[in-house]
Amino acid sequence: MEISIPSIAYRYIPSGEFLLVGSGKSIQRYIFYVSEYTEYETSQLKEFDKHIKANLKHYKIPEFFQNPELLRLLIKCKFNIEKAFANLLTEIEWRSSLLPKSYFSLISKVETLLDIGVIYIHGRDNRFRPLLIIDCEKLRQMHLAIDLICQLLVFLLEFTTKKLMIPGKIENFILITDAKSISLNHFPSHELKSLYNIFQEHYSYTLGLNYIVNASSSLILAKFFLSFMNKDTTSKTKILRNNGFYYLQQHFSLIQLEEKFGGKACNTEKYWPPNMPNEYFGALGEPEDNYLLPELSKESEFISISEKISIHLPFDRQEVSFIDISGKADTEEYKVNGDMSVLVDESESQNISMQGNEPLQPLPPKQLTPKQLSSSKCCKNFRCTIS
Repeated sequence: MEISIPSIAYRYIPSGEFLLVGSGKSIQRYIFYVSEYTEYETSQLKEFDKHIKANLKHYKIPEFFQNPELLRLLIKCKFNIEKAFANLLTEIEWRSSLLPKSYFSLISKVETLLDIGVIYIHGRDNRFRPLLIIDCEKLRQMHLAIDLICQLLVFLLEFTTKKLMIPGKIENFILITDAKSISLNHFPSHELKSLYNIFQEHYSYTLGLNYIVNASSSLILAKFFLSFMNKDTTSKTKILRNNGFYYLQQHFSLIQLEEKFGGKACNTEKYWPPNMPNEYFGALGEPEDNYLLPELSKESEFISISEKISIHLPFDRQEVSFIDISGKADTEEYKVNGDMSVLVDESESQNISMQGNEPLQPLPPKQLTPKQLSSSKCCKNFRCTIS
């Protein structure tokens, strides 16, 4: 069984906020490989290199930690070299113990979980970023195996990075956390916190967008998620009581989305190998001319830094089935917290909006529901009373 990166993806050129935002110590970068660094980033990398050599005189750091990953640590630590060095040592220990051979190190541990669908991969957005889905109902059922589920997420993130991305072009993924309308008393809070901490701590700036859909009480869930999400994650998060289609359609082709999220792809029953439709990536939100080169880039430019594009998966699917219990709700949106861009949906309250650094733009008013058109907006802090 083979999966291939679509040839059109080589025409994609990330720019603007899809490349980096900010400057100096406030830089937030999302493309680290095959990328021209700013003067400040370059100078800080040189200082970091000196610090590493001075403190690890007789130790050669693993090959994985080249400039792109060292810069990732620097940005994560706001260019505090001492803190970045401590993080480097932690990452070296974490990867050496868990991932000495990348995702192959975890195959024997997670093989039986891949086709259960508690976490799985399905499709790409219009910028060819792979989509990962977390099923909260299955996560709740498997709460006793959370350590293995965490290893499953690491496996899928490593697999996605090595096999489904192109360095310098595609270095981020989209996440949908399907809350399945689970009541708050049964919500897998501890398990989700453990999963989110993995990509926040060990895969910084790889998250492109984060949708938490089918939330039973989105304002309360927002308080929960904000208690552990970092600023980068919150700036990309939307919490909705519906299936998220109103936003997903802006950067997903319907062919790439499952029916339960409003798309035209059948709801997945076989989760491994990943379901990756190899056509129709254009979406409603923006024309392809905004980010695609007019002519196909040559693969040879990337072969030296990317693994073989057409891949053979390490093992086959397994027969495991679950009941789909996804729910439906009205489409409404809310933003919370004056300095974060989490967006939540609560039908009991009026809309709350705030200024945020979001890559998506709302659809034209003619495509909004009457309920949305009639709702007023104001800018408030999350702790303020909603009126």
